[in-house]
Amino acid sequence: MLSMTDMPFLLLTGSVFPMPDLVIGGLSLPHFISTLCFSLFAWMIIRRIAGRLGLYEWVWHPGLFNLAVYFILVMGVAIFQQSTF
Repeated sequence: MLSMTDMPFLLLTGSVFPMPDLVIGGLSLPHFISTLCFSLFAWMIIRRIAGRLGLYEWVWHPGLFNLAVYFILVMGVAIFQQSTF
């Protein structure tokens, strides 16, 4: 049964159970840092593949394209992590 103290957390996150923090060397980091790092790693791989395939010749602004791909990856990883916890 939910108590009234759980309601603000439920409204903010959609879940009663909080996401675990990432602890590295005694430093507690928010869970979103791991999402950003994993997305950055995947983005670097995708950027190399796109460069080798010549995809940037068809893109109007490579910087904006890279930024958009990174944001799509961040949201995809965040949704995947939310569904697994």
